[in-house]
Amino acid sequence: MTPKQQSPLPSDPNVQMVHAGLALSLAVLYYVTKLLEGYWQPVEYSVLDSQAAFFGLLC
Repeated sequence: MTPKQQSPLPSDPNVQMVHAGLALSLAVLYYVTKLLEGYWQPVEYSVLDSQAAFFGLLC
């Protein structure tokens, strides 16, 4: 008799769903960032400007 080989993948359906959700989330995040690649600079400037205004009000 040969020993039963265990699969390296988890057999719990909940764990499999969590992994699938994580992979889907990462894929969506990647493609959204690629889609918005040309808009990052104005967004960065607006975030930095709003933070500078916020911290300027605190000082």
